[in-house]
Amino acid sequence: MKTVAIIQARMNSTRLPGKVLLPIGDTNSIQMIVDKCKANPLIDETVIATEPKSETIIQYCNDNNLNCFIGDEEDVLKRVYSAASAFGANIVIDITSDCPFIDLSGLKLYLDLIKNKKADYVSNIIERTFPDGLDLQIYTFEALSRLYNLVSEPEYYQHTGWNFTRFQDRFKCTNIYAPKELNWPELRITLDTKEDYDLICAVNSCLNEPTPINIIGFLKSNPGILKINSDIKPKIPGEL
Repeated sequence: MKTVAIIQARMNSTRLPGKVLLPIGDTNSIQMIVDKCKANPLIDETVIATEPKSETIIQYCNDNNLNCFIGDEEDVLKRVYSAASAFGANIVIDITSDCPFIDLSGLKLYLDLIKNKKADYVSNIIERTFPDGLDLQIYTFEALSRLYNLVSEPEYYQHTGWNFTRFQDRFKCTNIYAPKELNWPELRITLDTKEDYDLICAVNSCLNEPTPINIIGFLKSNPGILKINSDIKPKIPGEL
C-alpha cells in the first residue's frame, strides 16, 4: 500500500498572506514539514497540493525538486482527492502547511489502525487534546473517494479530512488523544497570524530540537513568549 503525505498550501491565507514561505530561521513552514515527511520511512511520497494562483509556491517546489500538484482553487477537498489519485495513494496523510512543528514520531499508531481496517479515518482533531499546530489526519483513499461523493455543500469544500467527522455513521473514525505531557489543547503553535509567526520564530531560534515536548517545556518556562499569541482566537476547522 502506498502512503502519500499531502501538504495543503496556498499563498492567499486570510489571516497572514504568504505565511507558508515566510522565513523561520533558514527555512520555512513548507520545508520544515517536507523534511519531516521525507525523513519518515513510513511515508512513500510527499506532495504539495496547491492552486494556480499560488505561483510562488509552485516556483518554490520547482526550484527545490518537490512534488507539486496544482488543483482546484476553491474546492480543497477536490484538490486533495485529485492529488491523491494522481500520485496513486492508498493511504493519505493529510497535513496543512501551517503546522511547521508537526510531529510524525507516532505515525505508526495511526497507520496501524488504518492498515488493520480498524478505522477509515484517524486523527487527533475530532476531540482536540494536542496543541493546535500538531494536527494530523490519516485516511484511506477508498474512504476519501466515498467522502468526495458525499460532500455536496460548497461551504464544506474548504474542509478535507475534517469532513469525515460529519459522517461518523458512515465511516469508522478514531481519535488519538494526547499523552499527559502533551495535553495542552489551548496552546497555539500553529501558523495563522503575525503573532503566531513571531512565537514560532522565537521558539525555533531558542531550541535546537523543537519537538513538542521540548516546545511545551520551553514555553512553560518562558511565559513572556507564550503571551505573544495568547489573545488569538482559534480558527474553526478548515478555515485558512
